[in-house]
Amino acid sequence: MAQPTLISFSYDGREDYDVPKVMLRALIYATGKRGHLIENMFLNLHHQGRKHGFAVWGFAEGKLDRGGGLFVPDTGVVAYHHFNPIDEFDFRFTPGEYQIEVFGAVVGRKASLKLFSGTVRMDHVKALEPSTVYYFNWDPADRRYNGEFQF
Repeated sequence: MAQPTLISFSYDGREDYDVPKVMLRALIYATGKRGHLIENMFLNLHHQGRKHGFAVWGFAEGKLDRGGGLFVPDTGVVAYHHFNPIDEFDFRFTPGEYQIEVFGAVVGRKASLKLFSGTVRMDHVKALEPSTVYYFNWDPADRRYNGEFQF
């Protein structure tokens, strides 16, 4: 996975509760001519000494679909990747540093591959409210993410 150009923290509103979401936009590519088939992806978020798993994956190249396989050619595929937890709905985004790890389960491999690892910092807010989004834009000149809070 190439460096994601955009990462966001938000919540998906459901009837009775809000589900935390991490979204990123990135190019995933294969180094071989035949490409690879990713059967699933998941994201781990490390914050304040705890690891939080986001194992429900969806991607969008137009409309958002639940992940269920993605062919990745050697030229790559760019998409928005959305990750929600399976059962950790009480998780809330609070200020501080977050380590993000994205993994892909590739057909034919026993272990998942780490596709991306990076750090972002959420500042300027006590806690993220369900109706807001915190964006992290990649700054290639400074080689870091700049955070921006939006309603």
